[in-house]
Amino acid sequence: MQLNDLLKLLSKKIDLVKCVQVMKRTGYISLIEPFLKSVQFQNIAAVNEALNEIYLEKQDYASLRKSIRDFDSFESTQLAFSLENHELLDCRRISALLYRKNKKY
Repeated sequence: MQLNDLLKLLSKKIDLVKCVQVMKRTGYISLIEPFLKSVQFQNIAAVNEALNEIYLEKQDYASLRKSIRDFDSFESTQLAFSLENHELLDCRRISALLYRKNKKY
């Protein structure tokens, strides 16, 4: 229950990429969402991609759009391609935003 607090205290000393990999492997990446939000300012690709996946799972499109707009260190073309034919309109809009950002019309 206090995993996020522990990770916040150790955030200066731990490898964030390794932390994300371990949590993805266990399948509990959504448990550390508050921690990932607190370290997203470092603009690390693994953290940004993990948060974008969490936002997509939760269908929190406003947060996904804000994350994409503010932080650019992630595979944007891969995310845009995966959202291109999504059944929800908001996902297709985010895909169009990513293509526009990368100047791939």
